[in-house]
Amino acid sequence: MRMKPGQIRQALYGAFQPFTLFMDDGRKVDVLSREYAWLKPGTRRLFVAVPLKAGANEEADFENFEIDVGSVANMVPKIDLPPGATAINPWYERLREFYYRTPFRPFVIRTRDGDSITIKQPLEISFAPMFRTISVSDGAGSRRLFVSEILEVGETRGRRRARSKT
Repeated sequence: MRMKPGQIRQALYGAFQPFTLFMDDGRKVDVLSREYAWLKPGTRRLFVAVPLKAGANEEADFENFEIDVGSVANMVPKIDLPPGATAINPWYERLREFYYRTPFRPFVIRTRDGDSITIKQPLEISFAPMFRTISVSDGAGSRRLFVSEILEVGETRGRRRARSKT
């Protein structure tokens, strides 16, 4: 039985657990995090980035696969993560924590080159498939930012209200 896009979609966007795809040609591809995989809408094309080492955050630290879902012979849960490897991208998790909190509150992304980018509303940030880059916009325009450029994600330093002396 061959995989169908709906089965892959469910594995990626349901309650995620790392899994391994076994192809017709004998290859196997580990999907360690939903942020490292993207099923192109309306197609059978699955794009997967596999970290080559623990703490991967540079483009060269990943092996990329473009897979026709019809060539997937089997999908099994991934139990044996490599030593030191993680199933999540830590920057994605941190950004997601700030992005999805309710109600939304502004946050700051600090980059390795010293820039601070304030995200005042959800529409000011978008995530690229497989989370290699994000796009941020402010009043001056938009900017693409590689995840490896992120140094910190945190609260904005808000203004303190003046206290009444009564």
